Amino acid sequence: MDNIQFALSDSQVSIFNSIGDLFAVSEVDADQAVEDFARAVEIAVEIDGKIVKQADYHLWVAGSEVMKQAYAKKKGVPLDSDAVKGMFKRFTRRLEENYALVKPASPSVEGQKKADQRTKAQLAMDELKAKPISELQNEIAMLTAKATPENLAKAGKLAKAIKLKNSDALKDRMAGIKELQAEVIQATKIVWMSRFYRMLCIPLSSINPKIPKSKLERAGETQPIKNYEITNTYPSVWQGL
Repeated sequence: MDNIQFALSDSQVSIFNSIGDLFAVSEVDADQAVEDFARAVEIAVEIDGKIVKQADYHLWVAGSEVMKQAYAKKKGVPLDSDAVKGMFKRFTRRLEENYALVKPASPSVEGQKKADQRTKAQLAMDELKAKPISELQNEIAMLTAKATPENLAKAGKLAKAIKLKNSDALKDRMAGIKELQAEVIQATKIVWMSRFYRMLCIPLSSINPKIPKSKLERAGETQPIKNYEITNTYPSVWQGL
């Protein structure tokens, strides 16, 4: 083990605190917490001339502690309780299933060897994910047709690649839906603001020509409203509409 001193920044502490709080509220709907953790611990590194993202050991360890403390506080349980330990096992299992992320090896000589192996495995998985799902399914069918231990192991990796591809596609669709929802909400606001503006600026006589001229003159509404000032006589006018 190395003796490198490592400390999270204030913004990083805030992120991991939020992750712990979110996961404590509802594990069922806490995919965002899992995704935030995956992004928070990843760094870009160069391996064999390629830039890849992988989890950083120090970020993982320090971030995990902050996240667990936030979870324990939210749940009102001790940090070293079985509840927190069990939660983190479930949390890391979802990290591996959804993002193929596992705790990085410590930055020792042996740990670095393990990290290199994991990085190569990630590169291999990225190559599999680049293939169409139909091609992966055909390869699985051929491998399972001759169900040797070696072929089944290869088929398992292909099946994992399909699962990750589907997960990525779902995230992209959800991101698109959220973006579309935001656009619809913004467009709706603009429409209603436009209508409200026109209601204020157009004379009442043009809205309803049947309003008697005497009421319009009493309300000061023979001309469009200026500077959006509405007089106290407006309620009586609208009651007569």
